[in-house]
Amino acid sequence: MRFLVTALLVTLLASSAQAASSLFTTEFGSTTLGRAWRFSVYLPDGYETSGLRYPVLYLLHGRGDSETSWATGGKIKSVLDAAIASGEIPPTIAIMPAAGSSWYVDSTEKIETAFIKDLIPRVDASYRTIQARNGRALAGYSMGGYGALRYALAHPELFGAATLLSAALYDADPPEDSSARELPVFGAPFDLTRWSALNYPKMLESFLPKKLSLPIFIAAGDDEYINTRYRDNAEVQAVELYARLRKAGQRAQVRIYNGGHDWTVWSPAFAEGLRYMFTYLARPELPAPK
Repeated sequence: MRFLVTALLVTLLASSAQAASSLFTTEFGSTTLGRAWRFSVYLPDGYETSGLRYPVLYLLHGRGDSETSWATGGKIKSVLDAAIASGEIPPTIAIMPAAGSSWYVDSTEKIETAFIKDLIPRVDASYRTIQARNGRALAGYSMGGYGALRYALAHPELFGAATLLSAALYDADPPEDSSARELPVFGAPFDLTRWSALNYPKMLESFLPKKLSLPIFIAAGDDEYINTRYRDNAEVQAVELYARLRKAGQRAQVRIYNGGHDWTVWSPAFAEGLRYMFTYLARPELPAPK
């Protein structure tokens, strides 16, 4: 029986090879936000006809960007199409929500609550998804990297892996020119106590006792912003997070690429992060019998 199911999965995936992936933007009414919430969707080749359930990538954009920023210029579609076509990763769904400059935490809008209670259930109800932690992963760049790490650590029962691209990581307080200090998200004026309560070192305190495996791929450029405090530089903070995770017995990888705070780093890093995450994530599967 196992052989027959495996053969059927191979046949379904192969028969979908000629179909085109799709990328579009939609919206729904978020109860938590009390307004329409837009998000972009990537559906892989053959989604419409395969009948399979797919893993889902939640892709978080940087400060001031939008739900279409991952897709501008065909970036996300070309990377996913190529990785799937080569067999480096299985077909997967990608969801890219709009988050403005929220830093992905509850503040003037409860964006984190809406993400967990509204967006994920909406996606699971609207698309054929694998509704388990090994069927969901996160990736984010800059501010989105902060959000991806926060959600992975704060809600590990929902997510099985994460990729952080030039993430806004600061193991202490953010630098003076960080938008974390300028925006009201962490208090107006900036409240270090609130920042610390939401930041990843605090999240690690609650995550590690759960004894869950959460593979994390961390990347930064060697020409990112040069901060007055050396420790605030992206490549330094990337290695610091990696060291903390490895010391705690967690799976992690770190890469320092040649480039700055832009897609010259994020595109190849995302492609490598995909390969790493899908070492641990689920493959498309047939729905469970009713």
